[in-house]
Amino acid sequence: MSKSRVQKNFRAIRANIRLLRGQLADKPEALVAVGYLLLRSKYPWQQRLAEYSFLGAAEKGDPVGMAMVAKILFDRGDDAAAEDWYRKAAAAGLPVAMHNLGVLANRRGAREDATRWFRMADEAGDPDSAVALAHLLGDTAEAVALLRRAADAGHPSAMNDLGVQLQRSGDYVEAELWFRRAEETRPDPLSQRNIGVCCAQRGDHAAAEHWYRKAAMAGSIDGMNSLAHHLNERGDFAMAGFWWRKAAEEGDIDAMFDLAVTCKEQGRITEAERWYRMAAMAGDPRAMNNLAILLAERHGDDAEVESLLHNAAAAGNIRAMRNLSARYQRRGDDHQAQYWSNQAAITDKNLG
Repeated sequence: MSKSRVQKNFRAIRANIRLLRGQLADKPEALVAVGYLLLRSKYPWQQRLAEYSFLGAAEKGDPVGMAMVAKILFDRGDDAAAEDWYRKAAAAGLPVAMHNLGVLANRRGAREDATRWFRMADEAGDPDSAVALAHLLGDTAEAVALLRRAADAGHPSAMNDLGVQLQRSGDYVEAELWFRRAEETRPDPLSQRNIGVCCAQRGDHAAAEHWYRKAAMAGSIDGMNSLAHHLNERGDFAMAGFWWRKAAEEGDIDAMFDLAVTCKEQGRITEAERWYRMAAMAGDPRAMNNLAILLAERHGDDAEVESLLHNAAAAGNIRAMRNLSARYQRRGDDHQAQYWSNQAAITDKNLG
């Protein structure tokens, strides 16, 4: 479509919407309906007109129109203007606006405000807000109650999150029931992987592999890692490496580390060094420590080895602290050797 024709269509439709805004002053919901129709268009100029239509409804006091204007502004990156319109929609009683105010508050770190808005939206009947509020409340009885209520109402994410809470408390039987209900309601690799964990916990390793594989094939990084660990434990090292590599190539640090360990055990030292280095560069203190040891074995002690050990120790890695203590002991620096030995003991005690 030519530029001139687009401009002509834009002006014509905008004129029609201006006319509608006048004719439908007492029916802003009709302007909202027009806005939705225009928003579905593949043409950006029609999407701009959708905003104009929603704005007409919003200015007439329609809460859905207000919320849609807010959403468009939010998607555009104008959080402040979006919040103004969401507040107006929330004042008009729209639960989704209250929820989105909670989202905005949580994004800027205002936890108390986020909790207040999510609670208001939940009390107004918004199930997504019950789940969001539960996430903010953490491992508490209230969080479990919120998730159970939303799960009973058929919310798939609540079912899965409730299963996770039950799993943490050791109730694997009920956890698996909720994971399976979530999977039946809306198939999802997260619930598939979690079903696999429950199957493995009760000793059904064939079923665990089935669910891990299903999650991995659907692109779940956790599913890939779980499947790799499962295959590694049963001795299928080649396929374990395959899935760790898949997860590592997606940027998963744990998979990089596990793949490096596997490569080292299989004598593929150059590849092991590559994956340890990638995980170390991504901030994994275990990889820093292991890379330091590998480099020392291959090339002897040097500045990089010591730097890696210090960085790993500073990040709380106990093995790196003990390795530093041993290095200083060999050099005859008893003060530094004792210091790092004490740091390792203190860290170990605190973690225990």
